[in-house]
Amino acid sequence: MGRRITRSFTVGGETGTIFDLTRNYLSTLNYSVVNAERPIHLEVRRGTTHGSYTSFHVDRWITTLRVYLSPGSEGVKVLFDYDISIPSTGILTRTDLEFIEDEFNNYRKFIQERQGQVRGAEASEHGERAAVEESRTFAAPEYVTELEHLARLRDRGIITAEDFDSKKRQLLNLEWTEKGLER
Repeated sequence: MGRRITRSFTVGGETGTIFDLTRNYLSTLNYSVVNAERPIHLEVRRGTTHGSYTSFHVDRWITTLRVYLSPGSEGVKVLFDYDISIPSTGILTRTDLEFIEDEFNNYRKFIQERQGQVRGAEASEHGERAAVEESRTFAAPEYVTELEHLARLRDRGIITAEDFDSKKRQLLNLEWTEKGLER
């Protein structure tokens, strides 16, 4: 049983540079490259069959992510096409969908910071609609979003409390640096 989720946005920049940034970024999320056609297509995979049957966490299930880059007059359209193999013993929960949304949104912020302003965003999903809140009442600083994501990973046992604390110190230090304060 599988589930497809598609997300896309358009960003200014050079297709080859965005491809390289994407490949490097996804490798930090435990994806392995399956197929690469620089600069327009990247296919990566994470998870294992064993993880699919012994874990209740979406990041351990076999997930194939196809990334397509399409240059146009408005910039480069980046399309993420997730194909998640859901084991017969598992279900895709709201938390799992939020994990995928966070993963995509963190990637988009990463590219945005390096390539300029995102010009537009759109999202579509094949199958059921995601039960993910589409709008926020306020825009939290980026480090808050990252800390919330890390806390969920810690609570699910994906990272240790020590890893969480280390990354938290690093993120808070970056916030001080952005404000021009020194420690």
